[in-house]
Amino acid sequence: MMTSVVQESQDDLPTAASHSASLASSASSTAGARQPGPVTLERLVDHFVASKRSLESTAHVFRANEIVNEARGLLEENAVLNAKNTFLRKGLWQQTNALKAVRRGVERVAREGREEFSAVIKTLDAANDRLSHNLQLLKTTIVEASFLPSYVPPSQDAGDSEHADRSRVSGSGDGLENTASISPPSKTLHDFIDESTHTKLQDALRECIDNYHDAQSDLSNTAEAFDEDIQSILEALNRTPGTLSNKLARRDTNTPELFRSLEEHATEMAGLLQSLVKHYDLCVTALKHTEGGGEAAKEVQAPEIEGVEPIDEDVTPGPITDEERHEMLQVLERDVSEVDDVVLEIHERISDMSAQLSQLQTHVATLHTEHGNLRRALALLRKAGAALPSTIAAASTFRARWAAENAAIAARMADLSALGAFYTDFLHAYDRLLVEVGRRRAVHNRMRKIAQKAAQDMDALYSEELEVRAAFRAENGDALPSDIWPGLVDLPNRYEVLVADDGGGEIPGIRKDVLDAAAGRVRGRA
Repeated sequence: MMTSVVQESQDDLPTAASHSASLASSASSTAGARQPGPVTLERLVDHFVASKRSLESTAHVFRANEIVNEARGLLEENAVLNAKNTFLRKGLWQQTNALKAVRRGVERVAREGREEFSAVIKTLDAANDRLSHNLQLLKTTIVEASFLPSYVPPSQDAGDSEHADRSRVSGSGDGLENTASISPPSKTLHDFIDESTHTKLQDALRECIDNYHDAQSDLSNTAEAFDEDIQSILEALNRTPGTLSNKLARRDTNTPELFRSLEEHATEMAGLLQSLVKHYDLCVTALKHTEGGGEAAKEVQAPEIEGVEPIDEDVTPGPITDEERHEMLQVLERDVSEVDDVVLEIHERISDMSAQLSQLQTHVATLHTEHGNLRRALALLRKAGAALPSTIAAASTFRARWAAENAAIAARMADLSALGAFYTDFLHAYDRLLVEVGRRRAVHNRMRKIAQKAAQDMDALYSEELEVRAAFRAENGDALPSDIWPGLVDLPNRYEVLVADDGGGEIPGIRKDVLDAAAGRVRGRA
């Protein structure tokens, strides 16, 4: 494009006025026009060489065009990647939030199980404490010695037994010593219970508790593995540069502005180059209208610029008046001072364009990195999704196992409470037994007193009867023949009050303070 521009400029000679206006409007700043002095051929050749060297900026304009095309491709790539990344990121966060919701559900199941287990253990501890308290009471409650049977040492051998038998027959003192009752060793109420029931219940409860902990451990292991999957997804998302979402959004918003800025730079650079080309054409025209100008231009070491053809001496320029030539040379002198500024502006603009292109490339590279991380997060999401059914199943399994163990603990706890109630009833019944023994002892004593009084009354009546009969015989015995009634001399019948042999045993004797204490406890429970 630039080649055709240069060729056309050489064919169509611009007017001095239009060229001056074009170059002056293109420069970003001017150093001020110098007053033109005499324009010599050497001076024109210098201007020609400088103008031709300025056309080296053509490469920058070509590069600007390449940058715009590359930026256009990056802009399109940015739009595609941004759409993909936005869709992926949104979907990943939605699915990750769904996984986190499932995880919260699993944690809720575990927490409810822990809370229920803690409540059950608290109730179980209370029941066990009551039972342990009752057991301690049983262990500290000493059975009255009078309740226990006589104790005979088992170490007596056969010879001693035969000696004891002979002693009992003969009634010797040795026999009495061998058969004497020996105070039995003290016993407590605890000696009369079978504690194996309590032990079995404790073992069964421990097994239920261990089963719960196993179920809880299984659920925790599954939940921890699921947590690691979710955490790996979150880490992958957080490693994504795009998770600096606001920053990326601002960059994405600036991308079209960067592209528009690049287009403006390229357009301005094309305009600036067009001005340099027109200035070059003006230098060529001035040389052609100067005697010896063509030969002088060939002799100088001017740089060869791609797309810029050398001066063709075979082309004869159209005639111009001296006034037109003078005006042309004045315009040329004024434009010379602005050439360096135009070249500098082109360099600055291409530098800005390179920097802006670098920004676009960095941004698109960031989007590519983000896309790769999002793809990795998607793979991790698939892995977590594959573990989702087993995680939900683990929560259901834990709930079922805990329900079974909870029911088993409730049954064992009911047995524990029943056992505690049995021990309590045992303690209460022993107190009532003491009261009953006291009552029976009191009745026994009353009956014995009545029997003793009856025996005394009958003994007194018997003695009185003996005296009356003796007095009757003394008064009338001589007058009555002895064979008139043989029973006249008989003694009166004698009566005895005896304990009936109907299986009643001896009632133990218990101290009054023990009986009173037991009666007080019984009254306190009424």
